Amino acid sequence: MCSDYEGIGMYAYPNPGTLRRTRVVLVASISGSICYYPIPLDPQNPNCSYDMDITIYNIGTQDPDTELAKGTVSVGLSVNDWNVNNYSSNL
Repeated sequence: MCSDYEGIGMYAYPNPGTLRRTRVVLVASISGSICYYPIPLDPQNPNCSYDMDITIYNIGTQDPDTELAKGTVSVGLSVNDWNVNNYSSNL
Protein backbone atom coordinates (compact mmCIF):
# COMPACT_ATOMS: atom_id res chain seq x y z
CA MET A 1 0.00 0.00 0.00
CA CYS A 2 1.39 3.37 -1.02
CA SER A 3 0.05 6.48 0.63
CA ASP A 4 2.80 8.92 -0.37
CA TYR A 5 0.24 11.32 -1.82
CA GLU A 6 -2.43 10.99 0.83
CA GLY A 7 -3.79 14.40 1.76
CA ILE A 8 -2.22 16.25 -1.16
CA GLY A 9 -4.65 18.41 -3.09
CA MET A 10 -4.72 18.66 -6.86
CA TYR A 11 -7.08 20.63 -9.07
CA ALA A 12 -9.09 19.19 -11.94
CA TYR A 13 -10.84 21.28 -14.55
CA PRO A 14 -13.72 20.16 -16.75
CA ASN A 15 -13.30 20.05 -20.52
CA PRO A 16 -16.45 21.77 -21.77
CA GLY A 17 -17.10 21.60 -25.49
CA THR A 18 -14.92 18.53 -26.03
CA LEU A 19 -15.57 14.81 -26.04
CA ARG A 20 -12.47 14.14 -23.96
CA ARG A 21 -13.24 13.59 -20.28
CA THR A 22 -11.01 14.94 -17.54
CA ARG A 23 -8.72 12.17 -16.27
CA VAL A 24 -6.33 11.46 -13.46
CA VAL A 25 -3.29 9.67 -14.89
CA LEU A 26 -1.06 7.72 -12.53
CA VAL A 27 2.45 7.01 -13.81
CA ALA A 28 4.49 4.08 -12.50
CA SER A 29 7.82 2.50 -13.28
CA ILE A 30 7.52 -1.30 -13.26
CA SER A 31 10.66 -3.35 -13.96
CA GLY A 32 12.20 -0.32 -15.68
CA SER A 33 9.19 0.34 -17.96
CA ILE A 34 6.82 3.28 -17.62
CA CYS A 35 3.13 2.36 -17.23
CA TYR A 36 0.15 4.70 -17.28
CA TYR A 37 -3.13 4.35 -15.44
CA PRO A 38 -5.57 6.87 -16.96
CA ILE A 39 -8.70 7.15 -14.80
CA PRO A 40 -11.53 9.15 -16.39
CA LEU A 41 -13.68 11.27 -14.09
CA ASP A 42 -17.37 11.83 -14.43
CA PRO A 43 -18.30 15.48 -15.00
CA GLN A 44 -17.00 17.50 -12.08
CA ASN A 45 -19.18 19.53 -9.79
CA PRO A 46 -17.86 23.01 -9.01
CA ASN A 47 -16.67 23.72 -5.47
CA CYS A 48 -16.31 20.05 -4.54
CA SER A 49 -13.43 17.89 -3.44
CA TYR A 50 -12.90 14.37 -4.72
CA ASP A 51 -11.34 11.68 -2.55
CA MET A 52 -9.99 8.77 -4.55
CA ASP A 53 -9.03 5.36 -3.20
CA ILE A 54 -7.19 3.52 -5.99
CA THR A 55 -6.06 -0.11 -5.93
CA ILE A 56 -3.90 -1.35 -8.83
CA TYR A 57 -4.32 -5.00 -9.84
CA ASN A 58 -2.48 -5.23 -13.15
CA ILE A 59 0.08 -3.56 -15.44
CA GLY A 60 -1.18 -0.30 -16.97
CA THR A 61 -0.87 0.90 -20.56
CA GLN A 62 2.17 2.22 -22.42
CA ASP A 63 0.14 5.18 -23.70
CA PRO A 64 -1.72 7.56 -21.35
CA ASP A 65 -4.44 8.00 -24.00
CA THR A 66 -5.23 4.26 -24.10
CA GLU A 67 -8.15 3.04 -22.01
CA LEU A 68 -7.30 0.57 -19.25
CA ALA A 69 -8.42 -3.03 -19.56
CA LYS A 70 -11.30 -3.95 -17.27
CA GLY A 71 -10.07 -5.14 -13.87
CA THR A 72 -6.74 -3.25 -14.02
CA VAL A 73 -7.68 -0.83 -11.22
CA SER A 74 -10.41 -0.39 -8.68
CA VAL A 75 -11.40 3.20 -7.91
CA GLY A 76 -13.44 4.36 -4.96
CA LEU A 77 -14.56 7.97 -5.34
CA SER A 78 -16.35 10.24 -2.92
CA VAL A 79 -17.46 13.78 -3.70
CA ASN A 80 -17.65 16.30 -0.86
CA ASP A 81 -18.31 20.01 -0.46
CA TRP A 82 -15.08 21.94 -0.86
CA ASN A 83 -13.41 23.02 2.34
CA VAL A 84 -10.11 24.89 2.14
CA ASN A 85 -8.90 22.79 5.08
CA ASN A 86 -9.47 19.51 3.22
CA TYR A 87 -6.00 19.23 1.74
CA SER A 88 -2.54 20.61 1.95
CA SER A 89 -0.61 21.33 -1.21
CA ASN A 90 2.77 19.82 -0.38
CA LEU A 91 3.76 19.20 -3.99
